[in-house]
Amino acid sequence: MHRKFSLIAILFLHLFFLKSLQFTAWPEMTAFPYLLNHGFVTYRDMVHAYPPLLITVLSLIYKFLSYSQDAVKISGWSFILISDFLIFLIIKKITNKFQIGIISLLGYVFLQTFLEGNMIWPDLAIIPFILASVYLVLNKKYFFSGILIGLAFLTKQTGALFIIPIFAFLILEKEKNKKIARYVVGVFVAIIPFLLILIRQNSFLDFLNWTIIYPSKYWIRFPGYVQTQLNLKQILIIAFIFIPIAFAVFLHNKILKDKIFLFLFLLLLVGIISVYPRFSFFHFQSAIAITILIYGYLFAKIKNISKFLFIFIIPFLLVITYFGIKKDWNKQTRFFENNNIVLASIIENKTQKDEKIYLLGLPANLYVLSNRLPPKPWLDNFGWYFEIPQIQENTLESWKHDPPVAIFWQNPQSGPWYEIGSYQPQKITNWIKKNYNREKEIQKGIWMWIKK
Repeated sequence: MHRKFSLIAILFLHLFFLKSLQFTAWPEMTAFPYLLNHGFVTYRDMVHAYPPLLITVLSLIYKFLSYSQDAVKISGWSFILISDFLIFLIIKKITNKFQIGIISLLGYVFLQTFLEGNMIWPDLAIIPFILASVYLVLNKKYFFSGILIGLAFLTKQTGALFIIPIFAFLILEKEKNKKIARYVVGVFVAIIPFLLILIRQNSFLDFLNWTIIYPSKYWIRFPGYVQTQLNLKQILIIAFIFIPIAFAVFLHNKILKDKIFLFLFLLLLVGIISVYPRFSFFHFQSAIAITILIYGYLFAKIKNISKFLFIFIIPFLLVITYFGIKKDWNKQTRFFENNNIVLASIIENKTQKDEKIYLLGLPANLYVLSNRLPPKPWLDNFGWYFEIPQIQENTLESWKHDPPVAIFWQNPQSGPWYEIGSYQPQKITNWIKKNYNREKEIQKGIWMWIKK
């Protein structure tokens, strides 16, 4: 009984940290489900750079729980706590030691929480699917493992990369072709219905464009889109995470012949690669989860190094906890701050419910908070979207038949023209100036424009 209590206590500790620290409710995580629930077709009517599973699930959740910040938090924390439980199960499976599972999970709670993990985003939502797939593979449930990794792909494109280490593990295990085929079939069972829906919605080509072709052809060439350079703080944190693993492998290189370790290491490599093209610790979350699995396995396999790992890691966890609490304790939910709530109320009061509006330079969740819709097609104000050839022209052509009644335009911030907050789509802004009158400043730096 005390074992179950210790696991539950750690889950509650994680929830306590998450509830007490600032939560990031990225605007897309409410705006996209909101638009879906109001008849927008993903990729055809609105630009979404990821596969649709997460926003589809959120659209169903919000129908019952509303679009409140509490609903967003509950959704995000659910993915995180499920990941907690799966990490414990995997470590217990590969080490056969309950205590190591508990200790490893406790380390994950601190790393996950204080390294930008308190949010909802595809990089967080994909982790339960990856971990569940790994757990099922270790239990030789290959068909269902394939289904879960297929769902990971439907959450974020990089989920497809995790097929490779799992497939490699099946080969290392010398599984028969029939069992490997079950895994492959499981992947397709998850993906094929999604593809059929895209074809039925006549949005398959749009999906390919916005999730694969445009990112690889145009976005990587857009200035500022690829951000892989790390600052000193990030380098130090990554060093403290990985140096103990490197040290353990150096002293006990026989571990490199261990099939489980090789499997986990391949998973980690994929997790690191998946950070591309924009490094941040919230993009690094799948790698953090897999790193914890490696630590747990090393604790069990290399007993004489455990003390060193504790001496090295515990001060590091205490440092990131201290600075995380100092920076984010009891702060308002990002993008649900009071000024956004007030601004949404102003927008709602100055427009009619059936009138289309357009937000330029403002967070997309203001559509949700003001209960208003943009015209189709809708693109968020990112330069790598609008600077694709013909995108602005096609958008304006559609607006001729269904123009926004009002436009709420935030003055651009100072900085390079391509940065978020500074970028202004020139053809769109020229069209606005030609067809709309600037009426009044509704908040500092935010102007309402009315159709002439």
